[in-house]
Amino acid sequence: MKSKFLLHIFNAAILIAIFAVFCGAMPVWGAAPDTPAPSAPLQELSIAWTIDTRISGHVVAAYPHPSMTQRVLLVTDGGLIISENGGQEWQKLPAADLGKIGRITCMAFVPDKEDSFYAGTAGKGVWLTEDCGKTFKQIGTASKGMASDSISGFYVFPGDQLFQTLIAVHGDAAAGISRSVNKGETWGFFATDYHVSSIQFRDFGCYDALIVASKKDSPEIKSICYGISIDDYWYDAMKDVVPTGSALPLFKAHPLFSTLDQGMVFVSKSDLNRVGPKDAGFTSVGVTWGRTAEEQLMYSYDPKKLGMVASLDAYKTWTTQSSGLYTGDFTKEGAHIRANSNGSVFYAVANGNLYVGKQNQKGASVSISSVKTTPSVFEFAGTMYRAKVTILKQNISRFPQSKSAVAAAAALKLDIDGMKEAMTAGQYSVTAQVTAHGGRPKAVTIDLRAIGGGMKTVMHDDGKHSDGKADDGIFGTTFRVDPWRLRNDDKMIKRWPGQIGLTLNAEGNDGAAYSAVAPIDIYSMPEAFEFYRSRSNMRLETSGNATGITAVPAGEAHAKPEECFKLEVKPGAWQATIGGGGLSDITGYYALSFWIKSSTDSSDDVLLQMRDSPMYMDPAATEAEGISDPAYIESGMVLSDWQRVVIPLSSILNGSPDFRSTELGSIIFSGSCTAPVTYWISEVIFHVNQNEIGKVKTTGIKKRKR
Repeated sequence: MKSKFLLHIFNAAILIAIFAVFCGAMPVWGAAPDTPAPSAPLQELSIAWTIDTRISGHVVAAYPHPSMTQRVLLVTDGGLIISENGGQEWQKLPAADLGKIGRITCMAFVPDKEDSFYAGTAGKGVWLTEDCGKTFKQIGTASKGMASDSISGFYVFPGDQLFQTLIAVHGDAAAGISRSVNKGETWGFFATDYHVSSIQFRDFGCYDALIVASKKDSPEIKSICYGISIDDYWYDAMKDVVPTGSALPLFKAHPLFSTLDQGMVFVSKSDLNRVGPKDAGFTSVGVTWGRTAEEQLMYSYDPKKLGMVASLDAYKTWTTQSSGLYTGDFTKEGAHIRANSNGSVFYAVANGNLYVGKQNQKGASVSISSVKTTPSVFEFAGTMYRAKVTILKQNISRFPQSKSAVAAAAALKLDIDGMKEAMTAGQYSVTAQVTAHGGRPKAVTIDLRAIGGGMKTVMHDDGKHSDGKADDGIFGTTFRVDPWRLRNDDKMIKRWPGQIGLTLNAEGNDGAAYSAVAPIDIYSMPEAFEFYRSRSNMRLETSGNATGITAVPAGEAHAKPEECFKLEVKPGAWQATIGGGGLSDITGYYALSFWIKSSTDSSDDVLLQMRDSPMYMDPAATEAEGISDPAYIESGMVLSDWQRVVIPLSSILNGSPDFRSTELGSIIFSGSCTAPVTYWISEVIFHVNQNEIGKVKTTGIKKRKR
């Protein structure tokens, strides 16, 4: 018996050690103490280009994956081909043949799903693959509500945490912007006074954008317009210009546009800043990581004269990197350069050919290539994670007083399993090919401070750190990402959500240094939120026969005592509004729930609406939805006892195409009473999925897949 007890104590100690790893009290990597970075100068920026003659047919466009450094897709005149090793080998994707999905004109990758991307076409709408091109399904057409089947630009809206809002523009084919808020199930369009060529959104969580468009009545004049939201008021930020591309800097800066007639320009809502060579016609522009996570490399392409123009200081200074790259007067429309996600490989398309640019390692005593982060995306639910960690800490502190070591150890295991549910993936790895004169490099390290690790975490070539075989020149390290230790403060130049960089350093035996970046995308999972508790300066308003609405304690009226709203109503029509204090984005959310009771059982229905609050445009409200339905409230009516109401948002939003779900401003309750009544309403919560709602009757509500 004693041995069993000791065994449970030992198991609990292991669980506590695991918890220490999760919470950062104990490192899982072999990190050396933080010491200054090597003083040796880094490699010079030098890109050498070669033409890839192995590709059959004309190359139309290159689309490197935004987070996977080794994956790149090429659009050709016959369809789509893919490389998983940085262009060393190519494989055709038969499902994307020209005859099956049409001619691809644009692509957009799903930020939190490595193998998912959208393809817009010239005449066959939009297609989605969720298995990296093995199969495609059509999710957007004019028959489903888009403005046109011809797509000139396609975007996954960065303001939607669920990544279900999709945006398409149609160029000269049709006026307007097409949008779906449910991953392509239904579509609508707006801004029909403009022909829109492209949109440059800002960071994740932001709604404002720069829109390249021409007015319907002046199609020959293009402008870069600014809008606080794409469906709000626009104004010209830069008029009568010929934009060819745009890019969002990694660090704090305004979007950068390439133009044929005015060079390169940083554009904001109120300012223009022309940079780089003045007398050049640029056909594309991009931003990627520099040699370290503290550098960003901006690059642009002038195919007729300069070739690739690159800068590490936002074009205060610049160099041409065009050795082996096509330049000449006879250049077909559409020439461009795009970089892979860590800036180690560049892909240029010109006159139907593919040119590949890589860091020139000739003469270098040490170098890094083929950097890979696996997986490349980390997601976590911050509120859930903090709650789980708090509970686990409490249970650990109580463990010595537990009467049953068996039960206490089991409880700790459940707590740790709960923490795992709050984030994706357990273990991550970074690998890289490192070469050095004289055999092995002196040292290879990675800076993991951005995710809570050490500045000089050792990478190994021993076959034990996801690095393949021992002594094969591939170095690796494994680690866990702890949400509590993610650094997102003023000391970090690049902030998440979005992509952060981890700097790899290789030191040669002669003291030379070489650096590269391992990118990792970090996103916060959307979570349920309580509407009025997420805001400050909440406004309570009444009209009609609603005599007053006040916030009062709920006491112990139901299981979770919370502050509630007391609403007093006289006979006749009434309305009460809860709002103000900010905006909420409910795009992709699953349901709305709240508790309600009245002073007397009543068959009078209570109606619910939501109203948006755009900055400049007139607000729009949803159609009123009655809650006295057994599918929403179990008794089918409001009673003098507390009941929970659960309404799927699709029931409210489907009949309200003008409502902006990204800008929810207020919730409106209304009705018409036959007798005086008082209502109490509590815990107005928006839910991401059914699992958050708990066990409650939800007749007619289908579980939504994440």
